[in-house]
Amino acid sequence: MSKVGSQFKGDRNMNQSIESAARLLRAVLLVMLVIGVPSLSFAEDDIHDEIRRCAAITEASERLSCYDKISVRQSKASEPASEQAVAISTPPVVPPEDLGANKKVEVPSVNARVNRCSKDSRKKYIFYLDGGQVWKQISDKKLNFKDCNFNVSIRKDFFGYKMQAEGSKSKFRVSRVR
Repeated sequence: MSKVGSQFKGDRNMNQSIESAARLLRAVLLVMLVIGVPSLSFAEDDIHDEIRRCAAITEASERLSCYDKISVRQSKASEPASEQAVAISTPPVVPPEDLGANKKVEVPSVNARVNRCSKDSRKKYIFYLDGGQVWKQISDKKLNFKDCNFNVSIRKDFFGYKMQAEGSKSKFRVSRVR
C-alpha cells in the first residue's frame, strides 16, 4: 500500500510540473499576442493613413510621388536582409613574406630558400630565409644539416606550420619569429 501511495505522489509532482509549464507557455503566448498583434495592425493603419493622404493630393505629379514613396518604403521593409546587402568578395592575395605573420589572412604554403641557419641553446634550428623571414624549429625532431643553403617548403596545417627541405621526405614543425 505504501508503494501505491508513493506512486501517486510522483504522479502528482509530475502533473504539477506539467501544469506550471502550461501556465508559463500560456503567459508567454499572451505577451507575444499583446505585443505582436497591435504592432502589425498599427503598421497597416499607418499605410492606410498614408494612402489616404496621397489620395487627398490634387496635383497629379505630387500624388504620384507620394504613392512612389510608400511603395519604396514597403518594398524595402518586405525584402529579406540577405537580399538587401549582398556583397561578393574574393579573398585578398597575400604575398609569401606574410606567411606566418600575425595577420588575419593566411597563405597555405610558400617555397623559399634558406640562406643560413643556427642552433639555439636548446639545440633547435633557426632558419633565415632569403626574403628576410626567420623561422624557428619547434618540434623535437633531431635535425642535421651539412650546410644551410637549400630550398624549403613551408605549409600551414591545422596545428601550425611544417617545413620540409627540398629532396627530403622529413617534415618538422616551425613557427615564424620574424
